[in-house]
Amino acid sequence: MRILFTTCYLDHGYYDYFSLYCPGRVRLKFHLRHSAGLRFIKANLPEIEILEYPTYRQFKEKLSQGWDVVGFSFYTHETNKILRMAETARAAGTSELWAGNYGVFNPGMDEVFDRVFTGYAEHDIAEALGKKIERLKHPPIVHTAGLHPLPVHFQKAGLLQTTRGCVNKCSFCQGPLFSKKPQALPLESIEEILAYYKARRIDWVVITDENFGINREHSRRVVELFAKYGLFWSCESDIGIALKNLDVWNTTRFMGLGVGVESIHANARQILQKKHSNEQLLELKEEIDRNGNYYFGFYMLGHEKDTFQGVLDALETVYGYGFAFTQATVMTPFPQTPLWDEIESRYGFNTNNWDYFDTRHLVWNHPTLSPAELEKLFAYAARRLNNTFRFLQWMGRIYRIYLRHLGTHRKSFSFISSFPAKAYMYPD
Repeated sequence: MRILFTTCYLDHGYYDYFSLYCPGRVRLKFHLRHSAGLRFIKANLPEIEILEYPTYRQFKEKLSQGWDVVGFSFYTHETNKILRMAETARAAGTSELWAGNYGVFNPGMDEVFDRVFTGYAEHDIAEALGKKIERLKHPPIVHTAGLHPLPVHFQKAGLLQTTRGCVNKCSFCQGPLFSKKPQALPLESIEEILAYYKARRIDWVVITDENFGINREHSRRVVELFAKYGLFWSCESDIGIALKNLDVWNTTRFMGLGVGVESIHANARQILQKKHSNEQLLELKEEIDRNGNYYFGFYMLGHEKDTFQGVLDALETVYGYGFAFTQATVMTPFPQTPLWDEIESRYGFNTNNWDYFDTRHLVWNHPTLSPAELEKLFAYAARRLNNTFRFLQWMGRIYRIYLRHLGTHRKSFSFISSFPAKAYMYPD
């Protein structure tokens, strides 16, 4: 059986993540060309061929090779493009269409596809193929960063997943649908991929867990592996979890973390079921500054009680938290979440076009804000929170972290000057 799994097509074949949130002339350039989900499937079921972020033309060319099954991994806002791809695959004579990732929670997807997989599906796909995965392997997932507008790359980062799932029940998140409870990846697999990164001179590893540290013993062992291989690393975590672990993390080459703030207003956090307080966030800022780390923030615009001026005022408070980078998004309900049900019953949606469910557009009937106003606020948040000055502050803090661990300016400059050459080593 010939099986092809693909992501949604993109005009350029990659996501330029920071371009969405950093309008300044000088910013990071981080082209996302690899799908972690498809990479995990390929590593554990090598007979499946994968196609990551193709253009539409490349997808059609691949279809011409003939496939028994074509599977699609997609997000909610990619649904319309995926439906077009599915229609094209049917017309090309594909016998079965499969689908997975968050987009399959949309209404009606089980009518479009012959088989739908929910959550982390390696074992379910293996079972469908009459196979069994004894130990989940972690694939290499390497992204290359550059400095916009320069045309060259300057550093590679290896991505790492240590635990899947989250015990938090945030009302806006589809994570609980994806994984009912946290499941740790085998430490043997984690060490294998860290050794792989180290051997290829990849100095920085980014943990992509929803909340690193949620499995305390397992995360402690992972931190020990970072110390063993001498890797610099960063993660995303819950504010409360980070406060409990920063001292231990900083015994290694820990760089920084991302935290979900979502709102500075307690009533909005209660609706979203975010349990941290503003006092905890300020405590985290103090610890971050004391240890010389950096941190990212994730913040939502357009809560139920938000007004135009209220959002502007809140953004000034967020700026004062000193995040190196802030991903501001428009509050977007997603199918099968408590927030979706709440918004649908109380306000209703202003569109059924999935293209707009991208966390950059207002898709529901907000009591005080229009879609045009939210778009203006989104654009302003990007300019205000991620300006060039803040970016340069972040770069300076990163250098000081290197200096702290390497000991001298000579070693730090030597280390940094090796990045451009290493960025072009070992093509992935």
